Amino acid sequence: MKNLEEIFQYDSQNRLTEVWLGPHAMDAATTAEGVFPATAQTVTYTGFDKADKIKQDNDSICYTYGYDHQRIFMEEHIGSIVRTKRYVGNCEYVTETTGNTTASQWLTYLTGSTGVYAVVVTANNANTIHYILKDNLGS
Repeated sequence: MKNLEEIFQYDSQNRLTEVWLGPHAMDAATTAEGVFPATAQTVTYTGFDKADKIKQDNDSICYTYGYDHQRIFMEEHIGSIVRTKRYVGNCEYVTETTGNTTASQWLTYLTGSTGVYAVVVTANNANTIHYILKDNLGS
């Protein structure tokens, strides 16, 4: 059995205001140099607090949302690659262009009572099914 400590703080009217759990609280963390990019990312948001554009150096991702604030289109420019995604219901149409070469595919997400259980990828007139297996925690 672990020896864990919980500390509770209350205000003058006996309402819980803070809780500290130990020893799992983290005070600080360090990473090896070069793990995170040195250049800053710029993120702009929509009026309903969703990312509109993310930019880092010459790379960028732009999002378009529908009337219900759900993503309906995405365009990303990463180096010489331009990738677009159009979202329609449980389907996603992906187009990727590199130089003069363009490839596209449909992804159809199959759902049931427990969520997504498979993805059907349609590319080059062929379908491939990828099953999603979840553990007992649902992850």
